[in-house]
Amino acid sequence: MSSSSETSSPQAPLYLIVDTSTKNCAIALANTSGIIYSKLWETAYNPTSELLPNIMTALSHMDLTLNRIAGIGIAVGPGGFSSIRTGISVVKGIKMASGIPVIGFNTLDATAYHYIDNQNLITAVLAIGKGYFAWADYQIVNRSLRLIGNQKVGQETDLLTRKHTDTSYCGEGASILFGNVNASARKDVHVLPYQAEDRINGLTQLVICHFSKNPTISNLLEPIYLREPTIGKKNS
Repeated sequence: MSSSSETSSPQAPLYLIVDTSTKNCAIALANTSGIIYSKLWETAYNPTSELLPNIMTALSHMDLTLNRIAGIGIAVGPGGFSSIRTGISVVKGIKMASGIPVIGFNTLDATAYHYIDNQNLITAVLAIGKGYFAWADYQIVNRSLRLIGNQKVGQETDLLTRKHTDTSYCGEGASILFGNVNASARKDVHVLPYQAEDRINGLTQLVICHFSKNPTISNLLEPIYLREPTIGKKNS
């Protein structure tokens, strides 16, 4: 899935946004008003062979080169181990080659931020592979996310058995988890409508907000996993 617009000003800052947190990956090009091009695709939690070609295709489609990009934003997890590593490695490589400032954001924050204008309490949920989910509860205050407690990771039963009162669930994981829940049997569960582009939209808003205030400031792009990798673990 892709969309594009040719309305960006030649002088306006342009940003590259990357999200490989889950099997549903996305990239976007944005100006200060929002997304001008996006591409979403599904992968098997390892977008190594797809990410950089998709970035170059996006730039070519918009008749751009990397030297027109003023900043890069990326979702750093939680999510799948291989997918997060791939995204961060590619963005770090671009930064080393070009010097473009980069900023990383928590993927749960990006999931929740899409709904920041119309909710008070929200629980963002991600499906992070191997039957696990990551989630976080937020209170929205003055268009800012305030984390309630800690980010959590668990399996389906951990989420289904928690108290759901007063919060609205959002994100890819909520759609998967509660999609088959009988609404009449679970009146305490409020699930917000989900579309595949919601997370990249939320991430883009966070990236634009950051670079509008701090156009040259980068961070270290530390991955957020929330659980230990199963690759390479010895069986006990």
